[in-house]
Amino acid sequence: MHLFTFVAIISLITGVLSICVDYNYRNICHRDKCVYRELGLSPGEQRQPWGRCECFYCAPGQRGLVESCNEIIVNPPCRVGGFTNPNATFPYCCQREVICPVY
Repeated sequence: MHLFTFVAIISLITGVLSICVDYNYRNICHRDKCVYRELGLSPGEQRQPWGRCECFYCAPGQRGLVESCNEIIVNPPCRVGGFTNPNATFPYCCQREVICPVY
């Protein structure tokens, strides 16, 4: 639970809304590590998977937390465009362009 609180505080500080998913990331080949995609992390470690705009946190007991970008909702006639900096580190890679017509 402390890990979730830490992630929530970091999200508030950075001002980026995100989606968090808590799950068990056990792998019989990597005891005492959380395994997510290509990452094998020890409890207390965090890392951004290569080529993805998300962050993975490993907690004790092979519990993990994946934090990813939240959906952005805008009022019509505006629309959400692409990511403004997709190669940045998380959460800065979450920033998106908002396109509104000029009348």
